Formats: sequence, structure tokens, C-alpha cells
Amino acid sequence: MRRVAIAIGEGSDLDARVGPHFGRAERFLVADVETGALVEVRQNTAAQDAHGAGTGAAGLVADLGAGEAIAGRFGPKAYDALRALGIAMYQVPEGLLAREALAQLRDGKLLPFEVKVIE
Repeated sequence: MRRVAIAIGEGSDLDARVGPHFGRAERFLVADVETGALVEVRQNTAAQDAHGAGTGAAGLVADLGAGEAIAGRFGPKAYDALRALGIAMYQVPEGLLAREALAQLRDGKLLPFEVKVIE
């Protein structure tokens, strides 16, 4: 099963909006890319960390078995951690529904995010 973790703020289903920041996302939706089915919803325990939220969130996504991640933005620490874990990143416009982002990924319309942003 090909799994993707989608960073979200409010909500707990595929009608939630994609969160603007990977590391500070309130929770992650884990979905099966091929079927579009929601597999799991997990609270992002790293979101409130003073430092290293992106690194902690990357570890959580890996623990969830996701090989891909979708968010509005990936910070430099999240970028480094996700790349080291072999997890592909996809950046989508803020406000997009998780369902829409998943469909775009499934249809091959999202390009992997490969540019590290220095903050």
C-alpha cells in the first residue's frame, strides 16, 4: 500500500484543509494513494515543540508508514529529515482540501518538492 501523510489543521477527514506548515500541523491524515481511502488520523505531538517540530513530525510520518507527505510548506529541518528518511514531499496551495490534494497526487499532477527553503 502506497501511503501519504497529509498535514492538516482542523478536521479529521479528507474534507479538512491542508495545513500551511508541515511541522506545526495539528494532525496528519494518512491515506492510501491508490484507493483514496483514509487509513488513519494521528495527532502531531511535535507541533508544540519549541524547536525541531519539523524533525519530530518527520519521524511521526515515518512511523505511520507514509512514503510521501503533503503540506502547504516544509521548513528546512523538516526538509532535511524527510529527505534523510526517503519520504517524498509535495507542496500544495494553502486552502486546498486534503481530498483534492490526494486526487492530484494520485493523478500525477503534483511534482515532488525538491528545493530547500532557508528561514
